[in-house]
Amino acid sequence: MIWTARLLALSFLAVLCAPGLFSQSANASLSSPELLNSFIGSFKDHAGRTGTFPPSTIDDKTTIGDAIKYSVEKMVSIGKSSVSNLQALSMAFASSMVEIAVADGGHNTEEIAAAISESLSLAFLQTTGAVNPQFVNEISNLMNLSKLLEKCKA
Repeated sequence: MIWTARLLALSFLAVLCAPGLFSQSANASLSSPELLNSFIGSFKDHAGRTGTFPPSTIDDKTTIGDAIKYSVEKMVSIGKSSVSNLQALSMAFASSMVEIAVADGGHNTEEIAAAISESLSLAFLQTTGAVNPQFVNEISNLMNLSKLLEKCKA
């Protein structure tokens, strides 16, 4: 799929941006494997309830979520589950969700952006008890970058 190449590029950008994203609120940080796994599940639940995403993206979201969860388990098993690694994985997950949603289309990109931002905010609130607006804003910026890339191709 075409979205995999862009996913890698966005994930790379996310890893580069991630260290500064989580300093704003310790309470809204995904600082443990359990929190990250809960966040992924919560995001998928909230995103699924919006009705914004085409059914074809559900399998893709699950696949990406499972891959991130596997990465977390692997990091834990080898003792490499630092807060910064977990936070980078959460950014990679969120940017993957953006890429899948934009690549599969089905709705206008503004509607997709709003649904993703809302789902991220609700997932943070449910998982950590606080929204991480800086993280949500960075994902919004990635969505804008993704939309720009789509326009350049057209």
